[in-house]
Amino acid sequence: MNIAREVENAVCESEIREGPCLVDPMHTTSSVFVNDDERGRHTDFDRRRQRILVKIIGV
Repeated sequence: MNIAREVENAVCESEIREGPCLVDPMHTTSSVFVNDDERGRHTDFDRRRQRILVKIIGV
């Protein structure tokens, strides 16, 4: 689920012009991709995750 547009809109509506934006999924089994929604980044992440799974459970 890509929520980048919603986060961007919320920041714009807040009228805050400087500082970090924290996006917290508030659940231990979820994660947040940081930075841009870049196709290559997702591909790299998926490849790395697959290598880790192979080592752990032999998938």
